[in-house]
Amino acid sequence: MHSKRFRRKALIHVVSPTKLLRHIIRPTAALPDSKHDGVSWQSIKTWSSDDVFLVSYPRSGNTWMRYLMTNLRFPDAEWDLNSLAFAFPEIGGPIKPSSVPRPRWIKSHLSYDPSYPRVIYLIRDVRDVAVSFYFWTGKEKEMSFKDFLINYITNDNSDIVPWVAWHSHIEGYLAKQSNLDMIIIQYENLVEDTITELERICQFVGLDRTTQDIETAIQKSTIDKQQTDFQHHEALRGKRVGVSGRPGKWKELFDEELLTELYHTAGETMEALGYKYE
Repeated sequence: MHSKRFRRKALIHVVSPTKLLRHIIRPTAALPDSKHDGVSWQSIKTWSSDDVFLVSYPRSGNTWMRYLMTNLRFPDAEWDLNSLAFAFPEIGGPIKPSSVPRPRWIKSHLSYDPSYPRVIYLIRDVRDVAVSFYFWTGKEKEMSFKDFLINYITNDNSDIVPWVAWHSHIEGYLAKQSNLDMIIIQYENLVEDTITELERICQFVGLDRTTQDIETAIQKSTIDKQQTDFQHHEALRGKRVGVSGRPGKWKELFDEELLTELYHTAGETMEALGYKYE
């Protein structure tokens, strides 16, 4: 086991996990409301230079990444979905900005925003994203995957997909790479070689961690752990973290017709990211 460390210029002031937990973690029923904070997420026009945004299209592995990164940042604490919401909140959510430890790590599914000072952009194969959406929303009980996918691709039904199309979201960020301090992480690489991808993230955010630290964070962020936390979360009980968490589930639901339809719309972006027609 090598013990090399990954360091960027001192951007991180690591708060003691005990102090952090005592300061920001409260029972779910006592979640603070940003509307009573004086400074809401919506009122922030200029972000701090050390704010880091974890951005992705929904169903791209954002929750897993937040577990991994939070366990790296605060390795002595035990995290679940409730406490994670304080340490790594979603922009626009109920956690008031002043409750978030500095530097702030913030989750976002929003389209390209030039005001974000630093971005970790997480990308996942749109075919697996669509399958994950299908089961996450419970649409398998209402419609066939084919009908769901047509709506998903065209984004004609905002009740199914209340965001811009996958390829539009990605193209918005990739087209502006030169304007952002941004690192791109592909979900498939994160699954295949989690240590290497987390090393890249440590370098990017200036977090000083050994390989052993990274392995420990991985062990504390498994799908089984997340699934257990989901079942203890009132709003998410009954939801699944993912169909399997592994890339390639789409092969069980896509036929040639659906692949052709998808590639007609998103093929150029898919090819650019290495997602080949199969």
